Amino acid sequence: MSEVQTSGNNGKTMAIVSMVLGILSICGSYGPFIGPIMAIVGLILNGKAKKAGNDSVFLKVGKITSIIGLILGILGSILFIVFTVFMAAAGTTVDYANGTFAN
Repeated sequence: MSEVQTSGNNGKTMAIVSMVLGILSICGSYGPFIGPIMAIVGLILNGKAKKAGNDSVFLKVGKITSIIGLILGILGSILFIVFTVFMAAAGTTVDYANGTFAN
């Protein structure tokens, strides 16, 4: 008799979603906190897909893109916080709608 897979599609869907979240986390890394959240979820799904027995290219690309997105997102978030603190210390406000600074 053949073996029956209990994990359905062997974690392929989770691996694909991990890859998509990794790519989106790289794209969203310019905004504060959005990229790292997607990257962390992508890494969690990546681990679950690996436990399900998946060893596809999607799994490897998902892990790589999630790690890159996490690093870029953390750097972007740190820069955002530093920029905001310096602007507040200088007494300058930012009008994001018009892209201008005011004292």
